[in-house]
Amino acid sequence: MYQRLRIYYLSGTGNALLAARWFGQQAREKGMAAELIPIDRFTTPLQVPESKETLTGFFYPTHGFSLPWYMLKFILAFPAGRRDLFCLNTFGGTKIGKLHLPGLSGLALLLPAVLLLLKGCRVRGLVSLNLPSNWISLHPGLTPAAVASLADHCRTKSHAFASRLFSGGRTFRGLYSLPFDLAVAPIALAYTFVGRFWLAKMYLATSECDGCALCEQHCPMNAIRMKNNRPFWTFHCESCMRCLNICPRRAIQVSYV
Repeated sequence: MYQRLRIYYLSGTGNALLAARWFGQQAREKGMAAELIPIDRFTTPLQVPESKETLTGFFYPTHGFSLPWYMLKFILAFPAGRRDLFCLNTFGGTKIGKLHLPGLSGLALLLPAVLLLLKGCRVRGLVSLNLPSNWISLHPGLTPAAVASLADHCRTKSHAFASRLFSGGRTFRGLYSLPFDLAVAPIALAYTFVGRFWLAKMYLATSECDGCALCEQHCPMNAIRMKNNRPFWTFHCESCMRCLNICPRRAIQVSYV
């Protein structure tokens, strides 16, 4: 049905980007043109041409049982119109034995769906992938075996989601935990209006920092400033942890005070 796939993604540690690549690869295998567009440091609303042959997706992680504020701003700035859209969020999956345990989406799918509907868009899908929990600023990373197992599990799920969407169908599997998502909605709101600012001040650079400024250059929110050759995290930080992952000296740490 569709001839083109356009995905706007926000990714800090790579989960949302991995999901976007899976969808992009499958689209190309079906003969569709596929664009994967990072929304890093966007400053003006995009001028998106309306086309019934284009399916647009928004891919992003789940922060505090909601979508990142940066992606929310992007969706608010997205042009209104009769476009076919879908949202995909990644959340912290874990593994106990052979059992894959998903996290919760909270408002990560519900809020953008409402906003897009109000813009006159046609929401074709709301889906989630329980890719490995990687909030390594708050907990140790998973084992390589658990990461590989979760990734393989999600690749199969993404294939099923994409096949249905590309053929013109709809899928709202991301709403399977709706009662629990609504239950944590107050936490999501608290995170959006308070918690994210507190978490922005958790990050610091140790004595291993050599002032290379890679963290400042690659921060998708443009939230890091170099002061006296040291990184300083502003309140625009959304704890995406890209800086923590790309630092060549592993000098970025988290204060638990």
